[in-house]
Amino acid sequence: MYNGVGLRTVRGSGTNGYVQTNKAYVRPANVSSREWKAKTQAPANPQLLEHARKRAIEVKVYELRDVLEDQGLDESEIEKRCADLRASLREGAAPSKKVDTHAAAEIKARDDARIRAAFGIDPEKFVEGAAFDRELQEQRRQARKAQHERYLVENEKKAERDRLKALEREEQREKDRKAGDREEGEEIEEEREDRRRKRPINYEFDHTYVTECIERYPSKFRGILLAKPGGAEEIKALSKKGFTGVRLNPYLWANRDGEWIADADGRAIVEASADLKMPVGVMAFGGLSPLIDHVRTLASMRPDGIVVLDHFGFPREDPAKPPGPELGFDEQAWAQLLGLGPAYPNIYVKVSALFRVSREPPPHRDLEPRFREVLGAFGADRLLWGSDFPYVQQQGEDGYAASLDAVASWCPPEAAEKILGLTARALYRLPSSS
Repeated sequence: MYNGVGLRTVRGSGTNGYVQTNKAYVRPANVSSREWKAKTQAPANPQLLEHARKRAIEVKVYELRDVLEDQGLDESEIEKRCADLRASLREGAAPSKKVDTHAAAEIKARDDARIRAAFGIDPEKFVEGAAFDRELQEQRRQARKAQHERYLVENEKKAERDRLKALEREEQREKDRKAGDREEGEEIEEEREDRRRKRPINYEFDHTYVTECIERYPSKFRGILLAKPGGAEEIKALSKKGFTGVRLNPYLWANRDGEWIADADGRAIVEASADLKMPVGVMAFGGLSPLIDHVRTLASMRPDGIVVLDHFGFPREDPAKPPGPELGFDEQAWAQLLGLGPAYPNIYVKVSALFRVSREPPPHRDLEPRFREVLGAFGADRLLWGSDFPYVQQQGEDGYAASLDAVASWCPPEAAEKILGLTARALYRLPSSS
């Protein structure tokens, strides 16, 4: 021992006490990092880790036993408390803060697995140094290129198959049309037109698609169902699935004489809808005049039963004709419509499908005086705008926007706010725009 350095033994250490690391050692170049780690970093031994955990638990148990024995408790009580402590430590004991080599290896293995998962590295397929292997990268690039080319070829084949199927369907429709034209006379054509009037929507009485949309997006959609004669019970069932309105097509009634839509079936529809606070929209495809008395009857049944007349009540001289410059106005029907406003506070009018009522293209300036008349008769609280989508798209790219802008420009901002949203939101209990 010299100046406090060395060993306090007779023999000594045989060295001068100075230890240094071997800075000259270089790892062999032909050993990969994976082989090097396999040699120098042994994996964690799960049996040793489990033994260490159990040993830590037993240490705490014996510490408790010493305390209890000092307190003079009997052996049975000591055993019970020790057993409780042992069980609780096994169930939820925190791991020891002391980290030995096996625990460190386990932690390292978890970290490596987490990093591999983050970078999408498959340990079975990973090739060390692959990013710098030009030959391997070229092979992979060629493989990706071949895969992309196969994808393009398959897409072209699929597009060609779809095109051929579309052509076959179009040819079949043309054959059916020609066959139908040959077989059907004037009487059959009238029946076909009547059937078209009975289908204001593509799915008729099948509300499955609308129901699925409401279920999938309950914060965006509400449904309006197409009622059929005798379908009051269906209205009650669909009201529980997000439907808040009813559409009534008078031309679904086989008997159009006498009471027509004000018969027992029609009254049952209005009663059920009023009980459920669901407005009933009337589609007067054939004009308002033939239906005016029946509309009054339905509106008189229940003061709380809302009736909505679509498309300005269809005030056209010949509703069967398509929109155009020759389109005339049915002044009698228009006067009847305006008379409903002050007489029936539960009748609303939908100022929709401007192109079906106007004789001019967008922005339909000839309708402005008519609009002001209906606004004066019903008020903004009982008017609601509608586009008649998708048919409004036939008026050109600006048809939808032109209809919206026209109504907004024909009335004060307060009235426009109600007509373009608030009235419909309250009437059909639409979801909030937020």
